[in-house]
Amino acid sequence: MLYSRVIRPLARKMNREKAMNLVFGFYRVLAYLPLGRQLIHLLYKRDYPSLHHGAFGLDFTGPVALGAGFDPQGKIFDLLLDAGFAYVQVGPFSGKADIFRAIEHLKGTPHNGIVAACLAERNTLDEQVVKDYDTAFTLLYDFVDMFIVRIDQPDTDLDIILNKRMCMDVYKPVLFHLSDELNRQDLADILRYAQLSGVDGVVVGRPDYDKTLALLKDVHALCQGRMPVVAAGGIYTPEQAAGLLQGGAVMVELYDGILEQGPTLLRKILKYLNKNI
Repeated sequence: MLYSRVIRPLARKMNREKAMNLVFGFYRVLAYLPLGRQLIHLLYKRDYPSLHHGAFGLDFTGPVALGAGFDPQGKIFDLLLDAGFAYVQVGPFSGKADIFRAIEHLKGTPHNGIVAACLAERNTLDEQVVKDYDTAFTLLYDFVDMFIVRIDQPDTDLDIILNKRMCMDVYKPVLFHLSDELNRQDLADILRYAQLSGVDGVVVGRPDYDKTLALLKDVHALCQGRMPVVAAGGIYTPEQAAGLLQGGAVMVELYDGILEQGPTLLRKILKYLNKNI
């Protein structure tokens, strides 16, 4: 009620960044209310055993996750998990200070669910990009369940973090989130590198649903169906989420749809998937 009558009309009048901050603020207010977490769980979370599944070596409660940017420092990741997302992302990080704040929140908050760290390029120099990825990967490894690394250029060499993972006591999945601006040849080159390097999956998508579905099918063709794909972008209805899953995605990520509709969108999608897939 509050979201549809107050938050949504305001968010529609704002640019994307301001709208995201407003929605984040809405969740934070709920987090600090007495019994706020219980209220979120009661109103929004729906657990359907039929939707439980495994991907990337992890067990998920469903196929619908939350994209990066809502909670860069992990301040309300547990509340977002309580809303019913299969995984939530912390990050992207603007520097070490953000990483350390996220670590403090992650290690200080008990939770049941999957947390992914989003690592994004912050510098145009390749060597600095790799250094930033390596630092974030090392610092966060013990505090998250998986990593999603954004790739904006085809020649980013991430062997350093993939090799470092081999030395860790616990194996954690690494996914590549591929920029929607990559041309088909660059996309093919990155997918080939990902397959040869032991990357566990890729995230692909565009702001428009039809374009996301077309890209999903193209990636499947390039990988010959051997790489698990998460579809992100252009999801505003339960039917669109189902269409991407039926089109070959192992999971979908919500972003703009949550900005527009709030947490009720997740509830509607899970209910629809339980009945129709």
